Amino acid sequence: MYFQSKAANVLFANALARKYGAQGIVSTSLNPGGINTDLARHSSSLVKFLLGLVIYPVSYGAITPLYAGTAPEAAEYNGKYLVPWARVRYHRNDLGEEEHQEKLWSWCEGEVKKFAP
Repeated sequence: MYFQSKAANVLFANALARKYGAQGIVSTSLNPGGINTDLARHSSSLVKFLLGLVIYPVSYGAITPLYAGTAPEAAEYNGKYLVPWARVRYHRNDLGEEEHQEKLWSWCEGEVKKFAP
C-alpha cells in the first residue's frame, strides 16, 4: 500500500500539471529521501539498525519540498519529479502515461463527490 500511495502521488501530480499547467499552476512530485521517521517502528531491532545506517535526520526531509515550493527555478518544473536533495530525475515510465493518470483522476473525483453537498 505504501508504494501504491507513492505512485499515486506521482500520477496525480502529473495529471494536475497536464490539466492546469497552462493556467500557471506548477505541480511537481517528489521523494523527500530516506528519513528517520516512525515508519519502521514495528520492525525488528536488526532492521532498525540497518535502516539507521542509510537514513537521514528528519530535517533533511524538508529540503526537497521546500526547494520545490520556494526556489524561483522550480517554477519551470511543472510535471517533474524531484529526488533528494532537490534534483530533477525521472520517475517510472508508466507513471507518465496519461491513461494511468486519468484513471486515478477519475477515481479521486468519485471519492470526493461523496463529500460534496
